[in-house]
Amino acid sequence: MEPMTTPQEPTEVSLGDRDTAVAQQSVPETETTHADPQNIVSDETRAVIEQLEGKLQELQQRHMRMQADFDNFRRRSRLEKEEYTKYAHAQLLEGVLPIVDNFERALAVRQEQQDVEAVIRGVTMIYRQMEQWLEQAGVQPIMAVGKSFDPAYHQALAQTEASAAYPSGTIVEQLQRGYVLHEKVIRPAMVKVAE
Repeated sequence: MEPMTTPQEPTEVSLGDRDTAVAQQSVPETETTHADPQNIVSDETRAVIEQLEGKLQELQQRHMRMQADFDNFRRRSRLEKEEYTKYAHAQLLEGVLPIVDNFERALAVRQEQQDVEAVIRGVTMIYRQMEQWLEQAGVQPIMAVGKSFDPAYHQALAQTEASAAYPSGTIVEQLQRGYVLHEKVIRPAMVKVAE
């Protein structure tokens, strides 16, 4: 004969408690659920991270050095440009000073002598010296009389009637000489044009 067992009363379990109980039974607790991230990373991974951090620092330092070099280069370039601009005319003035000296000599001769011919010869020589210096500097006069009017090189100040010698659009007279420096117009020629 079997022993009689008394039926046990069912225990009331709420849905929330039952789910928690099932979850606790099915998922075993591990030590890594709340572990420190440093402990999770392997030694190999940590070595790679340290190597990459070292590379990053090296690249940052290299970038900072390059930035400093570029800033220094920019500053040097600005200073050189300022220096060049400040003294750019020094070579130009070196060529003009002998001409000024000759003008002074010509003026001294005029005061000592009443010889007009000597003064004219002296001024003519100085004028030739000035033309040679301008030519060496790359300055050329603009030829105007008898040429066709070109607004890039000439500025018309007056007009006159056309003739057989000067057809319409031809320059009849040059009122002020113009100059070009290496093909760039420094000053256009002031001219009178046949209409």
